Amino acid sequence: MYNDRRLYSRLSIVDVPILLYMENTNFEIEGHVHDISELGIGITIDADVDLSRVNIEPNSEVKLVFCDEVYYASHNDKFVIMCNCIVKHVEMRDNRLFLGGAVIDEDYRNYYLKKEMANFNGGRY
Repeated sequence: MYNDRRLYSRLSIVDVPILLYMENTNFEIEGHVHDISELGIGITIDADVDLSRVNIEPNSEVKLVFCDEVYYASHNDKFVIMCNCIVKHVEMRDNRLFLGGAVIDEDYRNYYLKKEMANFNGGRY
């Protein structure tokens, strides 16, 4: 399967907090989701987080936990997403760390599809 992120539409997300748990450490990092796609996620970590204790680089595995609600038509769905992510992109810009990662998880995919449907139908997502 070809997983180039440009083949997947991305949805911008605002103010959805996320926790990242680093593989083989007892360290968690707080951040925010800034966009999602069917197989990927973009995460922003502010500069005030102490990243010196953790080495995040491409092909690192992190565990993600976040909650969100999707409103569409007369429905309101709440999602708690707990999934693994393989970091594909790491960039420091404007005193923030931007991470892009690949997520292959059925709950995450269902969350994305609901967000896409809400966006398409003009709902709050």
